Amino acid sequence: MSINSRVVYKVVKWTVAVLSYAFLVYVLLTFDSYSELLSQWEDSFSAGRWGWLLFVFLLWPVNLSLEALKWRFLTSKLQRLGFGQAFLSVLAGDVAAFFTPNRLGEVAGRCMFLNEENRLKGISLTVSNGVSQTLAICLFGVPSLVLSAVAYGKDGVTNSHVVLFVCLFLAILLVYAFLPRIFAFLSGLSRVPSSVVRFLEPLCAHTGADLAKVLFVSSCRYVVFSLQYYFMLRFFMIDLSLAYGAIFIATNYLIITFVPSMSFSELAVRAGVASVVFAPLTDNMIGVMATGASTWLVNYLLPMLLGSVVWLKYNPEKKKNLESYG
Repeated sequence: MSINSRVVYKVVKWTVAVLSYAFLVYVLLTFDSYSELLSQWEDSFSAGRWGWLLFVFLLWPVNLSLEALKWRFLTSKLQRLGFGQAFLSVLAGDVAAFFTPNRLGEVAGRCMFLNEENRLKGISLTVSNGVSQTLAICLFGVPSLVLSAVAYGKDGVTNSHVVLFVCLFLAILLVYAFLPRIFAFLSGLSRVPSSVVRFLEPLCAHTGADLAKVLFVSSCRYVVFSLQYYFMLRFFMIDLSLAYGAIFIATNYLIITFVPSMSFSELAVRAGVASVVFAPLTDNMIGVMATGASTWLVNYLLPMLLGSVVWLKYNPEKKKNLESYG
C-alpha cells in the first residue's frame, strides 16, 4: 500500500468511527422517552421478568454467528475467511452502516476484511447477502401481513398495503432466484467495462443451490431475532401467545424493512412502528415501544460499539490481523 493510500485509509477509518459515535450521541440526546423506558425496565425487573431478558442476550451471539456463517459462505469462492474473520467483518460492517441510509455503509465495513484486490468484487456479494435477508423477512412477513390484515383490517393494514407487499415479495423472489444469471448476462455484454465484469464475477460463481443455502441461513437468523423480539415483549409484560407473537412480529419486521431510515434513527422508527402494529393486541404501548427500542439497542447498538474497536484496530497492511482470527 502506497503512502497516499495509507493516508486515505486512515482518514476514512477515523472519519467513519467519529461519525458513528457522533450519530450515537445525537440519537441518545434526541431520544425523549427515557423516563418511560426506565420505568418500564424497573417494573419488569420488579415483576421478576429478568429470565426473558436473559434469553434475549443468550440469542445475541447466535444471531451474529449466523450472519458470519452466511458471509463466510458467500465469500468462499472469492477469498477463504475463517469464522473469526467473518465474524469481525460483520461487526465492522455494523459500524459503517450506523450512519448511512438503510445500512448501505455495511458494504465498506465488510469488504475491508477482504484482500485489496477483492474488495470491489465483494460488493456484489453484499448485495446478495442483503437481498437474501430481505427475502427471508418477506417469506415470513407477507403471509403474516395478510393474516393480521384479515383479523384486524379496520384498525390495521389495508388491502392496498397487502397487495403492495405481495408484489414486492414476488419481485424480490424473482430477482434473487435469477441473480447469478442476471449478473452473468450483464458480464457477457460487450459494452460492459471490464471493471464491472470483475465486480460481478463472485456472484456469477454461485449457483441457485448456493443461494438457496444462503436463504436458509437467513431464514434461521430471522427466527432467532424474532425470538429475541418475542422474549423482549414477554420481559416487558406483554403476554402474547407464541402464535400471535410470530404473526405480529413478522408484520412488524416486514414494515420496518421497507421504511426508509438511517440506522441511528431506527431507535425511534422501530418504537413507532411497533406501537402501530401491536396496538390491536395490547394497551401496554409503553411496553411495546420499549420492546422495539430495547431490541434495537441489543442487536444494533452493541455490535456497533464492538465493531468500532475492530474498525480502529484493523490494519490492512498486517496480514496477521486476519490470520490470527482464522
